[in-house]
Amino acid sequence: MYPFERYMKKLKSYCKNRARPEGCMSECYIADECVRFCSRKLEQLTDMGDQEHRDNNIHNETMLEGEPISPVYTKMLSDDMLEKAYRCILFNLKIVEPYLE
Repeated sequence: MYPFERYMKKLKSYCKNRARPEGCMSECYIADECVRFCSRKLEQLTDMGDQEHRDNNIHNETMLEGEPISPVYTKMLSDDMLEKAYRCILFNLKIVEPYLE
């Protein structure tokens, strides 16, 4: 068999509706292409999922470290606002709870 005849045999196997064979063949071919594309894409994603998380190097729960998600921008705080921020952080840390009681 020639390659064209093999390909036509494959397309004819898609045909379920004999009243409209062209539309049925094209719909089934597109569905097959979509399934093939999605399965290849999912294989790539599962390979990417095996990578380590970027914060795995932090072993101490009390350390507030990490990498920023968004671009870094700075904002100048007044002394009063800076003191309030420090208090808020200290009052919400688990290490400080015994000293607060």
